[in-house]
This record gives sequence, C-alpha cells and structure tokens, in this order.
Amino acid sequence: MRVYDAQEFADLAKECNDLEEQLAEHERAVRDLKLSIEAVTRVLGQKMDDAALDSIVTNGYRWSPAYEPYPSVTDPPTLRTWATTHMPDNLTLPWQTLRTVVKDALDPDAGSFALPPGVDIYVKRTFRRTKQ
Repeated sequence: MRVYDAQEFADLAKECNDLEEQLAEHERAVRDLKLSIEAVTRVLGQKMDDAALDSIVTNGYRWSPAYEPYPSVTDPPTLRTWATTHMPDNLTLPWQTLRTVVKDALDPDAGSFALPPGVDIYVKRTFRRTKQ
C-alpha cells in the first residue's frame, strides 16, 4: 500500500481503473471456464449414462455423480403451515434450511419422509472428482 502513497490523484485513479479492467477480464475468463466445465461434465454424464456406469476412474481421479436439489416455494401459505407444525422453534425458514429439509427428504436412508407441501424442486446433477 505504501507504494501508492506518493502517487497523485490522477495516477491513483488510472491505476484503479486499470485494475478494475483487469478484474473484469479475469471474471469473464472464470465465467467462460465454468461454462466449459459445465458443458464437459454434461457430456461426461451422458456418456456414463449410455454406458450404465455409476462412476469411473480415469486420469488419476474418480468421477461420480452428485445430485444437488434446488427447492422453490410454490405455495407459501401451505409451506408456512407445514413449517409451523414441523419446525415450531423457527421464526423464519431460510433457503438454506429449506434446502437441508429437501435434501433429507430425498435421502433414501431417511425412510418415507416426503417433501414439504408447497415446495417444488429442480435437481441438478454434478460430479464429484476425487483424487485416486
């Protein structure tokens, strides 16, 4: 930080503008990389489905699917009634808590637990990559 102390306003403003521009370029590059990763993993998943594989080990990594639910509230009054009955100590139902409730409902080991009423979900398949 001390390196900037001797600079004038105009130089500091120009430096800040240049850094902001560099940051924007890096953020664009990160977005492009994430999009490419998403495209490749979708094809990987489709090929694994076509081959009826649950996981694969290649290039030093194990690739296995993971499923992430994204709940959305479709009927707030119905969900509020359910939450008041099942979670009476909660004054609110943050999205993180709702996501945990939905994950528990989707867990096959949890028994016959059902989704809360008034909630719909989108399940996104991602992949876990673990070093072998």
